[in-house]
Amino acid sequence: MWFASRSSMRFLSTVALALVFVAGCDNPLAPVVDDLAMPSVGHRGADGVFNVQGLLSFHRGDLPIVKVRVTVQTQAGPQKIDFPVGDLVTRGTRGTFPFAVHFGAESPRNAPFDYTVQLVDEAGRESAATSTTVTLP
Repeated sequence: MWFASRSSMRFLSTVALALVFVAGCDNPLAPVVDDLAMPSVGHRGADGVFNVQGLLSFHRGDLPIVKVRVTVQTQAGPQKIDFPVGDLVTRGTRGTFPFAVHFGAESPRNAPFDYTVQLVDEAGRESAATSTTVTLP
């Protein structure tokens, strides 16, 4: 019968922890939307476009964030629109930045509709979609 000494048990524990750490390195971290504070009603500008302005709080994963992706459901299916982010977001590891979405005059009116916001890093990894609702009067 084999009995392990305390030193060999510590060695095996260290090896097991190292294997768990290395296995975790294969799963890079995507960016995360921590909070999305957007108004529930859009405001129509003189040009007929509806403006919805708010704040997006985030922390990045392993790589810099390069764009914000907004997805809106249309009759033709989901429409994804990408917006580049500024240097402060790209270089930052966490923060909050002003965020605006502009909806055209042909957008649904007088009824709430949902849209989602995601962050995308330079490898193309997306954060989980954060949903919000807006009504355009």
